[in-house]
Amino acid sequence: MMKLSKIRRKPLFIASAALIIGIFLLSAGCGDDDNVTNSILESHLMVMHAGPENYTFDVVIDSVEMIVDMLQLETSDYMAISGGTHNLIITDDWSAGTVPEILTDINLEIDMLHSLFLISTNDDADFLLVEDMFALPDSANITTVRYVNLSPNLGPSDILVAAYPTDTALGNDFTHVDYKEITEYHKIEAEFYTFKIRNRVTSEILLTSPSMELVNGRVYTLCAVGYVGGVGEEALSLEVAVNF
Repeated sequence: MMKLSKIRRKPLFIASAALIIGIFLLSAGCGDDDNVTNSILESHLMVMHAGPENYTFDVVIDSVEMIVDMLQLETSDYMAISGGTHNLIITDDWSAGTVPEILTDINLEIDMLHSLFLISTNDDADFLLVEDMFALPDSANITTVRYVNLSPNLGPSDILVAAYPTDTALGNDFTHVDYKEITEYHKIEAEFYTFKIRNRVTSEILLTSPSMELVNGRVYTLCAVGYVGGVGEEALSLEVAVNF
């Protein structure tokens, strides 16, 4: 059984994403190879600690400590990293030389946004790497959203939009989403929403979110994290990661 360390309190270091809009606009404007600059060869990686248990992690890429003491439900900015294959280490204390919980290679596509979800528990070291979407504001007041199931014991689940008199599914592919499965992005009207997580098998509503505003032109990932039946920081919750 993997044993994780107790919480330590050191500053979280995250790289800036200030240039990300310029990089993507430059990419979109390139018409031939002569216009391609080195910046286009970059990829961007955001990390979210979506694990159901309250431990900290260090994130190390190619032997460089990118994030120190990442807390539960914490999300980094997008970090600019060259596209291609990179060595990833997830550990509870890189500086102390502890044995990594995760030691593997990941591939980051050039000119793409990526999210790395840390979902390790005391029994299982794990992560999920996905590609994200870039968008610009839409004149039609549209926002973009998807859903990922990161709760180890939630099972197949549906995401509903709370409405009167009947709750409705967010989209056709937002039903029967199992653990570590992620939907496609779905465009909806930009406004305030209350979401519900429903057990697909029993139809029980397991969670109702607070009202949240989804803004025009932004891109979001709804993340089911924690344990069904969990208490306090380990309880099931619906978190929102802003992809752009």
